[in-house]
Amino acid sequence: ALFVLLLPLFREVHFYAIHRLVHWPVLYRWIHSVHHKNSNPTPWSGLAMHPAEHVLLFSSILLNWIIPSNPFMVVMHLLRISLNSVVDHTGFGKVVFVDGKAQIDGASYSHYLHHRFFEVNYSDGVVPIDRLFGTFHDGSQKAHNTMNERFKKKNAKEPSAPTP
Repeated sequence: ALFVLLLPLFREVHFYAIHRLVHWPVLYRWIHSVHHKNSNPTPWSGLAMHPAEHVLLFSSILLNWIIPSNPFMVVMHLLRISLNSVVDHTGFGKVVFVDGKAQIDGASYSHYLHHRFFEVNYSDGVVPIDRLFGTFHDGSQKAHNTMNERFKKKNAKEPSAPTP
């Protein structure tokens, strides 16, 4: 039962870690850029990625080898890994009820922003890990300003190229 409750937390931390890893410039150029060629995500682009990225994405299943678990849990874990990629690329930001008043935020909007700005919203949103590491963007002007300030600080720390 504890495994069932902690699996989403593990998946979130794992996904955030591998997603940040493949945004490292060398790995991005060789591996993750294949996925980011889809600047306007669709369900078909959810699993459109380099084979090495598939290995990283599905590597969280190794947890089921370390912690003995029911085969049903293994299947649920694999479904979560594969289907979540499709859901995150649907392009729908909110689910609106029939009356048009109640809205439920979808993770796909934050992932759409990730495809647009590249260095925000690395996680699925189950756990506020992007808020913790300062990479959260909700589409608001305030979040956009925060992102731009982070970029300015990052660029200020990097040495500029010498002028000829």
